[in-house]
Amino acid sequence: MGFFDMPRTESAEDMLEKFRVRELVEYERFCRDNALWDSMLACFAQDSRVEISWYQGSGQGFVEASKKMKAKAPHKLNNTLVWLNGTHAASVTMGSIHIRRRMGGTWVDLVSQVRFLYTARKEQGVWKIVTMNCIYEQDSLLPVCAVPPARPPFARPSYRHLAQVLQEDGYSISEVLPGDDQPPAVQALYARAAAFLAQGAHA
Repeated sequence: MGFFDMPRTESAEDMLEKFRVRELVEYERFCRDNALWDSMLACFAQDSRVEISWYQGSGQGFVEASKKMKAKAPHKLNNTLVWLNGTHAASVTMGSIHIRRRMGGTWVDLVSQVRFLYTARKEQGVWKIVTMNCIYEQDSLLPVCAVPPARPPFARPSYRHLAQVLQEDGYSISEVLPGDDQPPAVQALYARAAAFLAQGAHA
């Protein structure tokens, strides 16, 4: 089965393994939102890689950087689809990132609509996250009770307001991340995940 083929669950064991992968990726976000740093760290493989708006590096470094992040940014997760191939899996979770903060004297709500793309590998009977990427769809920055402040432009409309909030906290935001406004970057990311998944039958 290839990535983006219709997921098929052929047996009870397949169903169980897919549930374990879904549980892993959703639990990683739960740990992030609830500051369960040791448990979050345990979700990642030793050779893991994370590439999102404000961080690109190892899974272990991502946990350490998350501890220091100023903004509280809870995640709302919707559906998760899992593709399974032996000891390798790929999953897509639809979700959103929510940040409320004061900017320029005005309270605002940031909502960034995203798709989380994970790959995972089964190691000694336990699933671990190998890669975590975020595909940015669109975002909005709205006043909670007042007119929003003037904001500097950011080149990418798919995560313009997310970048604005993070830049206010001193983060340098990449302008070459995958997003719905950059289809080739998204397709390249999907291709890497598909190649990873294909290797599972031979691992």
